[in-house]
Amino acid sequence: MTSDDQDTNTQLQTAFDFNDEDLQANRRGTMTAAQQQRLNSNLGYWKKAGLTVLVVLISTVLGAFTVSANPDPTVGIEYVPAASLVIAVATVIFLIWLYFHERQSRADASNGTVVPIRGHVRIKKNDHGVITSIRIDGQTLWFSPQQKTLIDSIRDARPDVTLTAYCTPTNHKVLSVELA
Repeated sequence: MTSDDQDTNTQLQTAFDFNDEDLQANRRGTMTAAQQQRLNSNLGYWKKAGLTVLVVLISTVLGAFTVSANPDPTVGIEYVPAASLVIAVATVIFLIWLYFHERQSRADASNGTVVPIRGHVRIKKNDHGVITSIRIDGQTLWFSPQQKTLIDSIRDARPDVTLTAYCTPTNHKVLSVELA
């Protein structure tokens, strides 16, 4: 391994918040206790997001009833109940998705299994040239903006770079990444 490769792996370690112990465990197909704890702590974020969305739903429905009960002769007031229904349906769909995502994430964390995804990096771009996701070995993986920028710069410097991403088996949450 060259010093450039070591520097790149160090940058990946920093961007993805893992250490040598995590990487060694991931190579063996397991998570460390610290990685399991991080996954479980992320579930709290999703619960807060779900609660926030639920509050927005309740506020929207109450607002629609209030407006409908006291109609003001303003233009467009007849669309408030329909718009509230659309918001309510979208919120319910999101909450259902959130429930199943949280269950899968909890199962991934308690299982402690890691799967390697190894291959060339393919960057998907939308019509505006903004990175939306990264594909490795046919799997779409989502990264933070900082992580995406690092992967993009690695790929720009080495167009044929091969990476190994160690992920949870169900949700493909990336735990660690290294040059292959």
